Amino acid sequence: MEVQQGKTINGRPTYNLFSNTRSVGVVDLFFPVKDSVESIVDADDLYSLSFHLRESHGKKQRQRNMTYDRASGTVQVDVNNGAPETHCVPDRIQDALSSLYYLRTRQDFINGKTIVENVHDGDKTWAVEVHVMGKELIKTPAGTFDTIKVKTYPKYEGVFMHKGEIYIWLTDDARKIPVLMKSEISIGSIVATLINMQGGNSNP
Repeated sequence: MEVQQGKTINGRPTYNLFSNTRSVGVVDLFFPVKDSVESIVDADDLYSLSFHLRESHGKKQRQRNMTYDRASGTVQVDVNNGAPETHCVPDRIQDALSSLYYLRTRQDFINGKTIVENVHDGDKTWAVEVHVMGKELIKTPAGTFDTIKVKTYPKYEGVFMHKGEIYIWLTDDARKIPVLMKSEISIGSIVATLINMQGGNSNP
C-alpha cells in the first residue's frame, strides 16, 4: 500500500492511494492472484474522486473504473470497458480503498462504538458499519504496537477486494496505521501484516 501526492484537480490538491496484491509461494502455483487498485481522493476532505481496479484471479480477469462528480452527486461506472452507467451518490462518498484511509482520520474510536461510512461499489452505495472492539498489543516485523481493533463486514468488495468479514488493527495514535488485517475467503483466509514503513508524516 502506498500514498503519493497527486495532481491539483479543479483547484484542489489530491492524494493517489495505491494497493497492490500478489500471490506468492505454493498459492501462486495453483491460483495466481494479481490485483492493482488506485484511488484518487481530495486531500483536504478525503472523499473519493476516482477508483480503478485491475484484478486477475486464476484465469478470471476484471477491470472496474469509477469517476465521481461531486457537483452533480453522481458516479460513472464501467466494468470490463463496457457501457458506462451513472448512479447517484451521497456527498463526500468513499470507495473500497479510500474508506480505509478515511477511517484512519476518525477520532471517535470508543470501545463498543459503531462508526458508519458511506461507500459506493459498482452499482450501489452501502452504509458500512465499523465496530470498535477494544485495544490490543500487536507484534509485527515492523515492531510492536499499541492498537485499536475494529471489525467490519462490507457487502461490497472491500480492503481485500472481496466481500467478507474483516478485522483491522490500527495503531492507537494520531496516524491510525493499519498494522494487521485478517479476512476469511472461500478458499481459506488472508492475513496482511505490516513489515516496513517509509515516507514522511505528512501523508495519510
